Amino acid sequence: MKPSNSLWSLLLGISLPVYAQVWEQRHVSPSPPSRGWHSMAYDHARGVTVLFGGIGMGGNHLGDTWEWNGTAWRQVIALDTGVALSAMAYYAPSGGIVRFGGRSATRHGNETYVWDATSWRQLYPPGPLPAPRRAHALAYDPVRGKLVLGGGTDSRGEPLLDTWEWDGARWKQIGAGPPVCCSYGLTYDGNLGETLLFGGLVGPVTNTMSSWNGSAWRDHSPSTRPPARSDHALVYDSCRRVAVLFGGTDGVSGYFGDTWEYNASNWIQSQSSSPPARDAHEMVYDPRRRATFLFGGQNNGKYFSDTWEYAENCSRLCTGVASAGPGHPIIGLSVSCLAPARVMGPPLIVYFAHSQATAFNVLLLGAGPCLSPPVLLNGLPGVCATALVYPIPLVVYGQGPGPATYFIPVPPEPILIGQVFCIQGAAFEVSGLCYYATEGLSVTIQP
Repeated sequence: MKPSNSLWSLLLGISLPVYAQVWEQRHVSPSPPSRGWHSMAYDHARGVTVLFGGIGMGGNHLGDTWEWNGTAWRQVIALDTGVALSAMAYYAPSGGIVRFGGRSATRHGNETYVWDATSWRQLYPPGPLPAPRRAHALAYDPVRGKLVLGGGTDSRGEPLLDTWEWDGARWKQIGAGPPVCCSYGLTYDGNLGETLLFGGLVGPVTNTMSSWNGSAWRDHSPSTRPPARSDHALVYDSCRRVAVLFGGTDGVSGYFGDTWEYNASNWIQSQSSSPPARDAHEMVYDPRRRATFLFGGQNNGKYFSDTWEYAENCSRLCTGVASAGPGHPIIGLSVSCLAPARVMGPPLIVYFAHSQATAFNVLLLGAGPCLSPPVLLNGLPGVCATALVYPIPLVVYGQGPGPATYFIPVPPEPILIGQVFCIQGAAFEVSGLCYYATEGLSVTIQP
């Protein structure tokens, strides 16, 4: 490559042909031992998922605590009082995870604990307190700043049809309900602005749908809904604005391995291949990684210790090829990430960064050397870690979804030969609140 008065160019091609949400097993070691009827919650302040307790092989009550950071499990507490069928949820005002109730090997409890990242600290709120129980659920209502607790069964197996709220200092019974006794799915639904309940037991299993608005439970009757079940898992994907349900049992014919999404008007069954059928598992939604994570569960006495991720497949389908033309190295990056209806038009965003960059970039996706695996920047996933050294500005390309091509000028300087650059593409979701980034493509300038 010889110096000239012209510019060399990098050609960046981006296309967004297909959106897909898929399950993928994460094969990691170490991992929590197999179990079911454990508790999990996502710690928004620290960006980790916390897992506690459950029932393991042989019916043993487990008392260990683990944390999942999106790529690896870490055991924090090896042994504590074993408890299963408790309920956990993140409480934003205090920035911690609250755990209530559950069943040990000898008793049902009504203790309240908070996780401080190293240990469970018991709280002693003034009464009255919810009765000891198991198989209940907790969900955080961010609008009203309250934890919602409902139902469960007592030590005799009798249903507890009551609703309580936690305000950070005390429990307060608000009213009767929920409409099912126990083993249901519960999550705050941002579309509804209410806490959503699906399924559970009222004697037999049901596919009842209700939501709590702070004063009463109200019924929902969409035209399509999942079959009746209990011991399933339900979370809210705040980026895509859908509730996600997986698994459970009907108590008669067996276990479910299906995935459903609720968009505040109807349920749609996902066509993605799914984890093996099970119940007694747990799921959380991780907004930093835009993924739902599932762990454990059981099927007919076989307990699982697998970790699964339900997320968009954009990074998995990101591919790139490079070739050199006469004075014009051509770099292509193909991105498969979104359906046309979910992409704002414009923009697509392109970052181009030198691999030797050292300054930190505070822009949305960051820029710099390609890293593997992808890292988090400012709580957002990406693959470029530092700022631009070579002063190529942020490029905004926009005609909506579909193929896109952009030429990035590169000065014809011999010093650039052999230098490694990183390019990355992304697209904003319709709401403008979420974005989808590709993995980076390392590019070496050739003579």
